[in-house]
Amino acid sequence: MLKKYDMHTHTVLSDGKCTAEEMIKAAVEKGFETIGISDHAYAGEEISWWMTKEETEEYLSLIPRLKEKYKDKINVLLGTEFDNFSMGSLAPYDYVIGSVHFVGEQGRLWPIDSTKQQQLDAINTDFGGDPYAYCAEYYRLLKRFADVPEIKIVGHFDLLEKFNELNDVFDRADKRYLSAAFDALRALHEAGKIFEINTGAMFRVGRSTPYPNEIILKELARIGGTVCFGSDAHSTAAVGYNFDIAAALCEKYKLKTI
Repeated sequence: MLKKYDMHTHTVLSDGKCTAEEMIKAAVEKGFETIGISDHAYAGEEISWWMTKEETEEYLSLIPRLKEKYKDKINVLLGTEFDNFSMGSLAPYDYVIGSVHFVGEQGRLWPIDSTKQQQLDAINTDFGGDPYAYCAEYYRLLKRFADVPEIKIVGHFDLLEKFNELNDVFDRADKRYLSAAFDALRALHEAGKIFEINTGAMFRVGRSTPYPNEIILKELARIGGTVCFGSDAHSTAAVGYNFDIAAALCEKYKLKTI
């Protein structure tokens, strides 16, 4: 039987809607053994949903206190979600999720998962209308986490798929796409990274499947990769959302789990 845990959650200190204590209580009520709080690491002042330096200090003080307060009910882990240009020491954290939320050329940053139109604008403006060049840049950035030993978990590996459920932004089975995706997958696996099965977009935008897609999960199973579960919850209702689907995918592909 799979352990009940959720490694990817957010609070009001970054872009969540609930406090850390509310998220922990929700996990306790749902019978979880472990909850990882993983607010977005500081990466400058431009984006509102990262923690500020002051919020980071508060976070590093708060989560250990809650860990102690709830130690008889649940194991609370101090994590963070670290972007490709986040800043600050990773030493204080129990674990780090490495995620890429932006790509860009010529000084522009394009959000990966904000809207479908922004994704298309990025492709047409900075990638010559070539979605596979855009995808390759995303995976190039993600692959760099292989060289960051503090990063233990790869967040929502194919976040590019958020608005591509109809396969109309790019073809997820195209060799050009899979070449870039598998190259990053293998490099990260060889560096000992764990890949989360992330159900966040299922809750927030109604996707029918989690990240990564089944083509990637099948390859991950073939190379002997390990996965964990993360809801990417921004509210108490989303903690552990659709983990039954994540568990079924692990069984289908005989994936190793933490």
